[in-house]
Amino acid sequence: MKSAGIDAKQLFQNVTLEGVIFVIMSALLVVVAYWIISFIMRLVVGAVRQALWLLKVTFAISVFGLILGDTEAPVGTTAMRLVFLALVCALLGVGTSAKPDAHLKDRIKMLERRLTEIEKSKVN
Repeated sequence: MKSAGIDAKQLFQNVTLEGVIFVIMSALLVVVAYWIISFIMRLVVGAVRQALWLLKVTFAISVFGLILGDTEAPVGTTAMRLVFLALVCALLGVGTSAKPDAHLKDRIKMLERRLTEIEKSKVN
């Protein structure tokens, strides 16, 4: 540090044990707060996702009931309404589950296990 023109003795004279402990505790507090906030956000996002999925399913079932309940409509019109409802359901993702990434998580775990087995076989 002397070659760079920095006086190291002056830099570290102001550093005290209490200051270091304060910085470490502040960093620990920030990490714990981040974990808590991310946990709460995951809960809120999951609840909103479930509520929206339930709303989409309720909408699709009610519209399906309305289409079939209209007995005065011709068969062609009813068929076109059902096709349109099927397209809307496909666009909204009504037929998918509330947790579409559950299958992907299982697949990733299986691939990770295979990777660790391959790594172990290369070591031996």
